[in-house]
Amino acid sequence: VFKKINYLLISFLAPLIGLISCAPKNEPVLKVAVATNFLTTADILVEVFERSTGVEVLLISGSSGQLATQVINGAPYDIFLSADDVNPSKLSSLGFADAQTQLTYALGQLVLYGAGNVEQNLKSGNFLKLALANPKVAPYGFAADRVIDNLNIRSNVEGRIVYGQNVGQAYGFVKTGNADLAFVALSQVKDIKKSYWRIPQSFYSLIMQDAILLESGLTNEAAHDFLSFLSSDEARKIIIESGYEVPQND
Repeated sequence: VFKKINYLLISFLAPLIGLISCAPKNEPVLKVAVATNFLTTADILVEVFERSTGVEVLLISGSSGQLATQVINGAPYDIFLSADDVNPSKLSSLGFADAQTQLTYALGQLVLYGAGNVEQNLKSGNFLKLALANPKVAPYGFAADRVIDNLNIRSNVEGRIVYGQNVGQAYGFVKTGNADLAFVALSQVKDIKKSYWRIPQSFYSLIMQDAILLESGLTNEAAHDFLSFLSSDEARKIIIESGYEVPQND
């Protein structure tokens, strides 16, 4: 009798177990790919946006080049917050994003970070290792590479550069003692006690950090709302306070 009851119980529960296992898991309404340098600021912006809209947002960070490649390979992101304007334009030209939605949400500021007089140490070669993001995939790394050329110190740094995949890793090399100096974003170090040198704009091209609506976000109302939010006075204030400049509103 026990075996029969047990069998009947299992037979009754099996369809329910199947339904539970097949039930869709709760997923964020909005998936935003964000360049590593902007992740901390994006966290603050998302908190404000979620509080005012009730929309759950998932942030996925990496170098701009890596994230663009992920989109091309099918990553279902709704919005791309790049650290440049090149990668968003590339995605739109390939049909992965809506060119009409591309906008500059921040202007990046490059700094040299480390201990002591970092500007003098860089120019005199008084360091063992210099960290920067990979110029091939990270806009801040590309900007740093231009600075090295424009300062005419390529011979001083050859053989002493360590590369990270993004500015977060470049910053980490100094923090862990694996590099003496690092080219990073102002937003990463503005509240830190160590020294930094804000690189004059004349040494590198303007870092226009652009956002764009991706193919997956075209029918997502929350994606359109978040993109509009980036241009709001509240969002612009947060971005400025985080160590960026913003373009003038038309």
